[in-house]
Amino acid sequence: MTVLSVSNLSKFFGSELIFENVTFSLLKSEKCALVGRNGAGKTTLFNIIAGIEEKDGGEVAVSRASKISYKQQEIIFQGTIFEFMLDEHKELKLIEEKMEKNPSVNELEILMKRYEENGGYTYKATIKSVLKALGFEEDVWSKNVSELSGGELERLKLARVLSSNADILLLDEPTNHLDIIMISWLENFLKSTDKTVFFISHDIKLLENVATSVVSLFNRTCKKYSLNYLRYKEQFEKEIEEILKTNELNAERISKYEEFVRKYRAGIKSGLVKSRQIMIENLKNNVKDIALDRNINFRIETSQRQPKVVISFQDVDLGYEYPILKGLNFDIYRGDKVGIIGKNGAGKSTLVKGVLNELSPIRGEIKIGENIKIGYFDQKLNNLNFENTLYDEIFYNENISSANEVYSIMARFGFEEDDGDKKVGVLSGGEKTKLSIIKLILEKPNLLILDEPTNHLDTDTVYALKNALIEYSGALLVVSHDRFFLEGLTNKSICLFDEKYYMDIISASEMIEKFIMKTEKTKDNIREKPVSERKVRVNTYKLNEIERRIKELENRIDILHRELNETTTDWEKINLIHNEIEKLEEELLLYYDEYEMMKKGAV
Repeated sequence: MTVLSVSNLSKFFGSELIFENVTFSLLKSEKCALVGRNGAGKTTLFNIIAGIEEKDGGEVAVSRASKISYKQQEIIFQGTIFEFMLDEHKELKLIEEKMEKNPSVNELEILMKRYEENGGYTYKATIKSVLKALGFEEDVWSKNVSELSGGELERLKLARVLSSNADILLLDEPTNHLDIIMISWLENFLKSTDKTVFFISHDIKLLENVATSVVSLFNRTCKKYSLNYLRYKEQFEKEIEEILKTNELNAERISKYEEFVRKYRAGIKSGLVKSRQIMIENLKNNVKDIALDRNINFRIETSQRQPKVVISFQDVDLGYEYPILKGLNFDIYRGDKVGIIGKNGAGKSTLVKGVLNELSPIRGEIKIGENIKIGYFDQKLNNLNFENTLYDEIFYNENISSANEVYSIMARFGFEEDDGDKKVGVLSGGEKTKLSIIKLILEKPNLLILDEPTNHLDTDTVYALKNALIEYSGALLVVSHDRFFLEGLTNKSICLFDEKYYMDIISASEMIEKFIMKTEKTKDNIREKPVSERKVRVNTYKLNEIERRIKELENRIDILHRELNETTTDWEKINLIHNEIEKLEEELLLYYDEYEMMKKGAV
């Protein structure tokens, strides 16, 4: 069943065409990625579908039974976090108010049916679950929305979309401001939901694992591929290659026929000339004028050889008034590429500040090896002067000696020559990030520290940066939530969790599963052996007690459900029963989890 249909959509900004003839449709429960280079109009297309921006031509049709939810850009809301979430369900709140006014039996039956169909008995539980998954624990639900930081507000807006009762979710870069654990949760949520999901993302792992189809915005129009992301990439590259070959062949034929026309314009062969002229026009019409992104390809050089030990943490406690990280005791060696992962607030930035000597240890010592030249990428882009032009930001560097060098490095990062005259302040987020990286690598550091370098970068630049770092001979510390970026790049991972650190020679994904997911579930010894390697000891008395309590709760819930079926007109009583069922089911889930862990010998 089609839930969203876009037909011949076009959009101009002034006289500049953004896209035209954009046509595609989405099916119920489909998970579709919208891809395209920076500036292709992806967010503009979302805004048109959501009714935020006007289109210049074409139609957007949403099925009568479907509702769209899209993250608000600006929020003017006075109230708490939980009230903001409830505000997405105004229709349900209105039904609740009507049911509380003692309607007639017939009216109540109609209201109750609408209430159930729109998720009235589950929406609050869904809100609570999503809030917790995105880092909002119950103790902050009463906090005013106006008190949130920018990152917290973005996560809250995402939570509101995910917990809505909409049938179609439009998600524009949903992983921004999420930590690596939240991204894993989001991925599972999107894969398992029965809602239609249309999303834009620079997170390649999310694209690979969630998208079942792809809409590609390219060359000012679009094409839909009923393929997963990896197969789409292969197909798209094959199509571009075929177009370029055809264009090359047509150009050769045009040149050959034009030479014939010049040679035999007059004389006995004039009839053949006219035929060739028609053929030239036909061939020119068949040449597809495609604007390809410039190939991004660069290397990161080092100025001098590193010592064997680049960084040494010796019994370090790091923090401000109190330690955020305790007992850091490890070395980073020449050529090490170390990924730093952890939940938001776990201390990743604190660790980086310690290495940069911006934060002194509360205890212990951080030693930096001799002849170490640090290059630091700050996600706040503090190394850029927004009043300068892009050209000046690159030119005024001691390792740049000519204008040709500036334009050469601009080209390697996908910039056009005309971009050099743009003020840094008007560049897109991805362009600013690329410029910051250019300035960084011109310094030829032998220790790179990167804090979320892939935010705002398109997928081609992420691939190029990853490849350059793989070839880089210096040491690397990289804070990132991008699983694709870390995979195959790092040879060690440091996981920060509960004021502790865990270092291992495994991938970021394995690190998350081993040290965070497991600990979140069990709150037990993080360094314990796998269940299969240790003797399982079950507390039989406790197990019997849990079984008894589970049975009691299940019986009580059954009784309440029977009571609910018998109560048809007393809305207040119905509401009380539903609230009690909800609380008992939450308690029951906890007992189920504990029972499973005990059976496996985890308690």
